[in-house]
Amino acid sequence: IAGILLFTTPDMGTTGKLVWAYVTYILMMTVYTAINVPYGAMLGVMTDDSNTKTVFSSYRMFFAYGGSFIALGAWEPLCNWFKSMDFSEAGSWQSAMIIIASLCFLGFILCFSMTREHVKSKVECASISNDLKSLVHNSPWWILNGAALMSNFFNTVRGATAAYFFKDYIAANAFLDFGAFTIVLYAGLFLMVGEVCNMLGVALAVPLSMRFGKKPTYIITLVGLAAFSILFFFVPNAIELRGQKFLW
Repeated sequence: IAGILLFTTPDMGTTGKLVWAYVTYILMMTVYTAINVPYGAMLGVMTDDSNTKTVFSSYRMFFAYGGSFIALGAWEPLCNWFKSMDFSEAGSWQSAMIIIASLCFLGFILCFSMTREHVKSKVECASISNDLKSLVHNSPWWILNGAALMSNFFNTVRGATAAYFFKDYIAANAFLDFGAFTIVLYAGLFLMVGEVCNMLGVALAVPLSMRFGKKPTYIITLVGLAAFSILFFFVPNAIELRGQKFLW
C-alpha cells in the first residue's frame, strides 16, 4: 500500500504534491525498515555457523537483485501497456506499481510461511537500557553503522539520479551501436545491467571471502567501486559514428 501511494499523483498544487511526496516516501522507507530489519536478522536464528550465514546471505542478496532486475525490466513495458489502454502518464505509473507491489506482497507472504527459526535465544529476559548501553560502547558497531550509512547513501544517490542522468546528459534517443545490432540505452537498462553485476558480485562473495577473508574482500571491493565510479565521470557521453549517435 505504501508503495502504491508513493507512485500515486494526487490532484493538488505544487506544494501539496511536494508534501505528499515527502510523507509517502517517509512512510515507504519506514515500512521497508520494519520489513528489512527482522528479515535480515533471521540469519542469526536460522544457523549458528558463520560460513553458512555467509552462504545464506549470498543467496538472499542474489535473488533480491534478481527481483530488482525483473522489476526494472518490466517497469517501462508495463507503463507503455497501460498507456496503450488510454491511461494517463500518472495513471500508468500507479497501475504498474500496483502490479509490482502485488508481486512483492506475495513474495513477503511466501517468505513468512516458508522460513523457520532454528536457533533459540538463551536470554530469558532482555533489558533495553542495558542493550543500549552496550551498543554505545561498542566501537565495531559504530564502524559498521557508519559503513552501512555511507554505502546506502552512495546507492541511493546513484539510483535516484540515474533517470535524470540519462534524460539530461545522455539524451533520450541514445543507443549502443554494435554494428550488426543496436540497443536503445535508457536508465532502466543501465540499472538492469547494474543488478546483473550485483548478482555476480554476491555469487562471488562466498568463494572470495573464504579465500581472502571477509574484511580484505570488503575493502578491495570498496576500493574498486570507488575507482570505477570516478572513472565513470571521465567517459565521454557520445561520439558520431557512421552518422549515428554512439554512446561510448
